[in-house]
Amino acid sequence: MNNVDKKNNTRHQILKYIQDSNMVNPTEIGTHFDISRQMVHRHLKSLVEADKIKKIGSAPKVFYAVINKDTTIADYQLDIKTQNIIVKDFFFIEPTGEELSGINGFEKWCSKRGFDINRKANEFRQVIEKYQKKKKNDLLDASKKINKTFGNNCCVDKLFYFEFYAVEIFGKTRMGQKLLYAKQGKSRAKMKEIASLIRNSIV
Repeated sequence: MNNVDKKNNTRHQILKYIQDSNMVNPTEIGTHFDISRQMVHRHLKSLVEADKIKKIGSAPKVFYAVINKDTTIADYQLDIKTQNIIVKDFFFIEPTGEELSGINGFEKWCSKRGFDINRKANEFRQVIEKYQKKKKNDLLDASKKINKTFGNNCCVDKLFYFEFYAVEIFGKTRMGQKLLYAKQGKSRAKMKEIASLIRNSIV
């Protein structure tokens, strides 16, 4: 096998490794194939330029994932109501810091986890609708809960909160994700973003 064939073979194996792993960083690739850091980045650069993989994040947290061209918006049909709920309420922050939201974000989230998009979209709509019914004037009344916990003579007459922190199946809500990310990263920008989102409901 000549050098060109050897490089192409290694590149193909790296592509398959990324595909099987969903998302990997350069260090993992170097360790798995026992090749130098420079060689890893050379192969990754070629795969990115060939539109086979995409780079996610920024140094020092850089990951690579295969570009999935098999699943497109045309491959499934979502009713308008479900689409609107996904656009408004779906939000997920990957470990890399990549934010997934709306229809495209939901599609990527499902694709990475091997979920059937139609089925998972219907589940998401049902869960969100269930919890939205508990809201009044876009707020959740927690007065009964706090009285039950601390007694009727608690320090506040009424207590409201803006959103559930987490729901079944899908885990943390849009606000729960943003709150956790802001807290962990001590991000003032994210905290201001959260404040702006809830201001209209409480003022």
